[in-house]
Amino acid sequence: MAVTNVFDHEGFFVETEELFYRRVIMLHGLGIVFFLFFSLFDYFSSPDFFWIFLVYRIAFIALLLCFLYLLHRDKMGGHTVTFLFLVVSLLLGTLTLSVMTVELGGFSSNYYLAILLIIAGAFPLLPLTAMQAVILGMAMYAVYFMTVFFFQNGAFETRAAYNNSVFFFSIVGVAAAQCYAELQVRRRVFQKKKAVAQLKQELSYYTGDLEEIVDQRIKKIEKAELQFSQLYENIFDLVLLVNFQGKVLLVNRRCQGILGVSGNQCIGSSLYDYIVEADRQKVEQEIFSSLLREKEIYPCQFRMQAHDGRIVVVEAGAKIVELDGGSQVCQLIIRNISDRVKMEQKLRRSHQLEDNSRRAAIIGLAKLAEYRDDETGEHLDHIREYTRILALQLEKNPAFSSICTSKFVEDIFFSSVLHDIGKIGIPDAILQKPGRLTKEEFFSIQRHCEIGGRALAEAAKDPGDFSFLAMGQEIVWNHHEKWDGSGYPRGIAGEKIPLSARIVALADVYDALTSPRCYKEALSHEKARNIIVGSSGHHFDPAVVEAFIHCEQQFQQVKRTLQVSDNQLPMVVRC
Repeated sequence: MAVTNVFDHEGFFVETEELFYRRVIMLHGLGIVFFLFFSLFDYFSSPDFFWIFLVYRIAFIALLLCFLYLLHRDKMGGHTVTFLFLVVSLLLGTLTLSVMTVELGGFSSNYYLAILLIIAGAFPLLPLTAMQAVILGMAMYAVYFMTVFFFQNGAFETRAAYNNSVFFFSIVGVAAAQCYAELQVRRRVFQKKKAVAQLKQELSYYTGDLEEIVDQRIKKIEKAELQFSQLYENIFDLVLLVNFQGKVLLVNRRCQGILGVSGNQCIGSSLYDYIVEADRQKVEQEIFSSLLREKEIYPCQFRMQAHDGRIVVVEAGAKIVELDGGSQVCQLIIRNISDRVKMEQKLRRSHQLEDNSRRAAIIGLAKLAEYRDDETGEHLDHIREYTRILALQLEKNPAFSSICTSKFVEDIFFSSVLHDIGKIGIPDAILQKPGRLTKEEFFSIQRHCEIGGRALAEAAKDPGDFSFLAMGQEIVWNHHEKWDGSGYPRGIAGEKIPLSARIVALADVYDALTSPRCYKEALSHEKARNIIVGSSGHHFDPAVVEAFIHCEQQFQQVKRTLQVSDNQLPMVVRC
């Protein structure tokens, strides 16, 4: 398992490194286009500085072209050098824009917003960690602040510098949150792709004729995973500033995409107007009330209603921020997860189908083992019903109520049929011998407990929720153990024998006694009942025998319902 984890980690690292290189190349190309395009903005907004700004922009574009050439040439030594080029490009771009900001008045100039556009646009596209995003964002802020602080003409504009800094930090925080979410999503997608590939290989062994159907479903899952990944690589979050009464003070451009209203329409309205009524109290308690104690909340899931009536499932993080004058407001970062919720539901249904297919295949092997023993298969149907009846009866006993849960009843219903699956490893010459077995042959028969136990132990290592296999191991190893310690294969006694095996032991013997065999007639229920009661404390757990007595009428009903018809030839079952 440790080797697999290391391999997965290395595979994810290689995938991330390749994605990072492609995104850095793309961002350098976009930087060249947009830096040149925004010279038009200089022409109309700052015509006096147009030519000097054009020189700045062309100088920076020339630098980006050099970086692109070097990056394309043998990838320049790998991830570390690529990251260094990215850092240098961002810091030099920040410096260029900061110099232009100084020319236009320093902290009072809005040209610094171009730096924020770089952070908001570039960081979410890069596979950065949240820490890398914060450090890189703070480095860009330091370049901006120090350039304007040392080179601006006139007095230091405290208010403007403070406002710009708050907005800068907020955008960096949002970008870091997006980078963190992106990294987690890509990691989950990578792990699920690995699991899907492994599951496909295992299903080809367990399901046989179902392989083609499962293969089609795997392709659908892989397609859904790809769509799920692409969605998160391109999504932007809704960011709002609201007071603790829910009044919207500030909102970003994603308001239109998620809520169907413009930012101007949203500002001044109540956040609760966009929240589904049934979820409003949840938002009040889990966000606004909790923020006063926790200072930061993440995540909280609820539903919002768009202007056109659409219901949008969202996930929100929240923190307290302080505005000018010391007033505190709530900053919400809201992500539309409607598609993710639908996707997870589809994945759960797909995984459930795959789990059921594998469970059916394993239970089919148990039936095969019985047929090798010349059984009709009815024995397994009897055992399933008897064990379920006993488990439900023991659930009423206070001494067993904590063990015999609904999950226990479900697992023993499925796992009880595996009790003799180890017979598939016993030679036919011994398994189907019509006469009495020699001592050596009987010892070989006894090995079916070990064979079956080890086989189920291997099957239980597979991914998925197969708790019934764990119980199956208990039953296979111990269903021939006896309460007084005289059983096999290990001779354990009393409560050292798992409860599941003690239940199956009684059900197995009852069915053997009341079923006809080629060497004997079937015993009546009364005679079988007397034998079992007489073996209480020796062969069987007294508590299980007591449960059998309370529900013996149900045993009789099962026997009548599932009775083998007269035209079927009953064969030998070796207990």
